[in-house]
Amino acid sequence: MQRLRTPSGCMLIAADVGGGSAAAHLREELSAHRLSIEAGFRARIERGQREGDVDAGTDAAALAKFLATVVQGLSIQARDGASAAQLHEVLRTALRVWPGR
Repeated sequence: MQRLRTPSGCMLIAADVGGGSAAAHLREELSAHRLSIEAGFRARIERGQREGDVDAGTDAAALAKFLATVVQGLSIQARDGASAAQLHEVLRTALRVWPGR
């Protein structure tokens, strides 16, 4: 089996479902999976707020949306051939916006 030279990225992020109404169900399913990633981030942030790990004034919804966007962007960047060092730099930059306690 031939190995890929670059990661293809996450199918849930990179999937492009064309077509008409026949593909609508699949588009909705993929969208739901992507939204569940954001919901998971939000639930964890809110738990962190309750437990004192995350500042209580943090906008959990906005931070969850930001994190989901970073994850999706990392997937696309990886698919397009970004190096591990470049992806780590994106993560370091994203962590700089993490709210303090």
